Amino acid sequence: MQYSKAIIVEAQQPVTKAISKIRGSGLAALVFEGKKYVGILDERMINEKRIDPGKALCSTLAVKTPSLSPSMDPLEISRAFLSGRFKSLPVFDSGKLLGTVGRFDLLSMLDKGGYLKGHKVSGHMTSPMVTIDYDANVGAATALMRESGVRRLAIIKNKKLAGLVSVFDLMDATRDEKNLPRMKDGGGAKIERLPLASFMKDSVVSVGKDAPLSEVVKLILRTRRAGIIVSENEMPVGIITASDILDAALRSQMQLPVMVSGLHGMEKEFGDDVVLEGEALLSKLQKRLDVDGISIHIKQAGKEYSVSMHVRGMDSLRSCGSAYELMAAMRDAVDDIMAQARKRKRGGISKRRN
Repeated sequence: MQYSKAIIVEAQQPVTKAISKIRGSGLAALVFEGKKYVGILDERMINEKRIDPGKALCSTLAVKTPSLSPSMDPLEISRAFLSGRFKSLPVFDSGKLLGTVGRFDLLSMLDKGGYLKGHKVSGHMTSPMVTIDYDANVGAATALMRESGVRRLAIIKNKKLAGLVSVFDLMDATRDEKNLPRMKDGGGAKIERLPLASFMKDSVVSVGKDAPLSEVVKLILRTRRAGIIVSENEMPVGIITASDILDAALRSQMQLPVMVSGLHGMEKEFGDDVVLEGEALLSKLQKRLDVDGISIHIKQAGKEYSVSMHVRGMDSLRSCGSAYELMAAMRDAVDDIMAQARKRKRGGISKRRN
């Protein structure tokens, strides 16, 4: 197991202390109360809460995570990472903190261990990728992300891929909104009105859909970007992320057609019900489309559950559902997937494997 030196903050310190330590590292800080591990804290968690980082304490935002041990293999570590949206996890040996494993460390372990051999991008990417015009503003992009249930948009200019913008790019901009320039019409610096192109990454890295996953891992490690666009003729046809690669390794090695993540710290007794619902959906879809697996991610915000579903294979579908009961949110996502499947079959879009 390869791991890095841990970034540690005290539970009663203000969040600003954590920001100064984790910004630019790509990792999360480990929050401790004395010798007791409380959880992790990263920039995404801070931005999502929209709090005053000078007043909020690290303990109030820390998210409890699974812990790793030195004896765990890459597949066991992958399962731990997929139990939540974690950038890094702590490694303990007999109660002693050894360091942290980041998702980039894990991708390297999977590649070196041969867990990704024989896998190509086409079997694991999300397709089609949601796109937006270069001239759109931030408000339109935010609304499209929310409506589509995605965190990244490909930006198109003159019918070609011009850049990429993520929800995290826009979160960073929102945090510094008071420093944004005034609009030409004299209006205030409302971020929703600003041109999206101001926040996009224009040095886009892409791969072809026939590229091996090991090539994607090398790109992710070189660029430190967790999502790589899949392109064809200078146009985006999909995207593949670090989470997709962890999911691919787990599903193939453990032969799990339905992968469930995000139940860590929640109502794990619902895990079996979620899997059964996913298996029933997969069985229905396989009669209509060319699919071979489903990834389901569950998140709880306050009293509401959200379910993100990604159906994988030659035909790729993605949906989101939300409700105050977990299984109701699950059924919401399932209904959306089935509606997409019916529409795709009527349109004759499905391409069967030869």
